[in-house]
Amino acid sequence: MNKFIYLIICSFLFSTPFHSFELNENTKILSRSNGIFPDSNGIIDIDYDYTLNNFIPGGTAMEIRMWVGTGAGLGKIGMMPDTLTTFWGYDNPNLPLGGTPALFSNENIVIVSGVTQEYIAAIGSYEPKGTGVGYSNDNGVSWDYMPQPICENCTGYQDILWGNQELSALAVTTDINNVSYDVGLKGNYVYAASWAGGLRRFDYTLNNPEWEVIPLPMDEQDSLMCDMVDIDNFQLNPRDPIDGGNHNHKGFSVLGTDDYLWVGTANGINRGTINGDCIDWYHQTTANGLSGDWVIGIEEQDERVWAITWSAGSGQFNSISYTDDQGASWNNIEYFSNQNIKIYNLDFQGDNIYAASELGLFYSEDAIHWEKVARSWIDSDTGDIILDETVYSIKGDLIGTGDGIVHLTSATTNIYRFWNNSSTPESDNQGFSAYPNPFIISQDGILNGDGNTRFIYYNPTNLNSKIDIYDFSMKHVVNLSNTINIEDESTIIWNGRNTLGNRVVNGTYFCRLSIDNQEYWTKLLVIN
Repeated sequence: MNKFIYLIICSFLFSTPFHSFELNENTKILSRSNGIFPDSNGIIDIDYDYTLNNFIPGGTAMEIRMWVGTGAGLGKIGMMPDTLTTFWGYDNPNLPLGGTPALFSNENIVIVSGVTQEYIAAIGSYEPKGTGVGYSNDNGVSWDYMPQPICENCTGYQDILWGNQELSALAVTTDINNVSYDVGLKGNYVYAASWAGGLRRFDYTLNNPEWEVIPLPMDEQDSLMCDMVDIDNFQLNPRDPIDGGNHNHKGFSVLGTDDYLWVGTANGINRGTINGDCIDWYHQTTANGLSGDWVIGIEEQDERVWAITWSAGSGQFNSISYTDDQGASWNNIEYFSNQNIKIYNLDFQGDNIYAASELGLFYSEDAIHWEKVARSWIDSDTGDIILDETVYSIKGDLIGTGDGIVHLTSATTNIYRFWNNSSTPESDNQGFSAYPNPFIISQDGILNGDGNTRFIYYNPTNLNSKIDIYDFSMKHVVNLSNTINIEDESTIIWNGRNTLGNRVVNGTYFCRLSIDNQEYWTKLLVIN
């Protein structure tokens, strides 16, 4: 249904307007592509292609197709029973640039948003930049595009018509931190929760739709009713309260159900009832039972609505919360709140619930008793492994991580990444390289408490090979020979430790590949 996990969410610094996120540097994701699938192994979201799932008599799936949002754009996977068979990539001028923080599909409708980053000299950092919304009415055959909603020639506040009243709204004039982290569908409207851009919508059935600003209750309000707004005291402003704004105007997640429109923000969750062209809102927070006020995702399971709720301040906890009475009351899952675990995504398979989290994948049959899914993600064919304990997305048999897709079946485990061979026989250096490079031991490829980097090189006949690593003074550090062979390439993984098992210090390291009586060199920068 969503997710924004192209971003590494570092903290929630309310004191700095909108600057709460840091993009996952592209250097930390192998930047190669097979020309078919998007150029990234960071799997943000997975959703069903609801129209092209083919079945044979008796109801057995012949092929199931899944949309995949990655750190570099949109793709699709076709699955035959127990295998992944086909990969598609989408390179269309009407698709937004960059990564895909939000993905929605339902029948023929597919909606995606885009994000890149831009260096802002005034604050000396890279900031996320929204690149618009692409949508298709024919299941991806053709696409239309809506630019990120901004008012280029506006200053200060603007008047917007809401119901039969004119309300005051801060004019959003930039696409920096104005990123559509979630998109959803309700009726003829595509809704986009765009953080600094607030909540917006457009009518996708029109030839030339326009964005419409959607007001939400202010932080202290528990409702906002059509034609009953106190216009003298209402202001739509997604800045921080210290700057006159409201956290509840920072849209982050959205879900359309049969009866309601649900919107998550930095100040709880809002349940909307469509009232003509207007919406009646009820606003709920931790005071109503949510574990935390930052609602990063909303999902529906039969009559139950789930909210992925993160802490937004003291006394709050990361967890998931649910309501069985359409938001009249909320319960949170103590298993996660007691451990303060950040959940990124949910999937439901019958009565079973799966939660993708910063600590891996969790599972429950009753929403009360939870277990961590045993992590044995070793490719049955190659011995390759996932160097990432975090799970960002799950749908059916597919698990999305920052290091590729895991396809689990009852009999096999397969890992899929999306890149070209790094080199050819004509390469001067056998394509010998390391990624990530720089290698930040404390955060890259974390597995069992260790960071990891990969060395890759061309090796079509699977020759014996080894790598020796030397420090800047050319003192020998470690010898590596734990080779994993994948098609025409070989990979060797290093955990940043020397022969004594100690972490190496910061610095530049010289790495020598020995293969077929030849030697090749590359450099690796290590940061503790």
